[in-house]
Amino acid sequence: MTDQLVEPACVDEQLRGHLQGHGILETGQQTCWTIDYSKLSGRGVIASRDVASDELVYEDAPVVQGPRCNDKYPPMCVACQKTGCALFPCDRGCGLPVCSDACQDDPRHRDVECPYLRELEPDCGSDWSLPLLQALVPVKALLLESHLKDIFYCFQSHGTPKYGRETFRQFGILQKFLTSVHQNVSYI
Repeated sequence: MTDQLVEPACVDEQLRGHLQGHGILETGQQTCWTIDYSKLSGRGVIASRDVASDELVYEDAPVVQGPRCNDKYPPMCVACQKTGCALFPCDRGCGLPVCSDACQDDPRHRDVECPYLRELEPDCGSDWSLPLLQALVPVKALLLESHLKDIFYCFQSHGTPKYGRETFRQFGILQKFLTSVHQNVSYI
């Protein structure tokens, strides 16, 4: 990984493949956008033709999805992202909250972050951990499949305080959690 921007054509190709994988784009489908250098900063989604006033320009699919790292947002189920409902700790002992047995058994949770976090032996006892929930997005990013990591590496970072606040907070929470469960933070 370098600090240089990935070429727009590579980002465009990765993004189109990702959207095709989610059924949002068909292979070879024409769009009214392309990825190119922005006059404002870095890269951006740029119109490649005139766009009608009621035309859908772009639909996206998340590479990583999870809770915000801020106490002002309510806790959510790690599988369905529902808020405002009763949450209970996953019975497998990963320390994350779920809202139902179906969510606890959701393969996206059961097969990915749950076994990884159990190996870290979280010390939240019979409850779930808010700091662990708030650190979930970077954990999920670490556990991405290789083709999704390629997309993730195409992202452009924003190092200014305006954009980096939540990222730095997540890193601190994740580092504190990993340090508390193991003195060796070599898992990252």
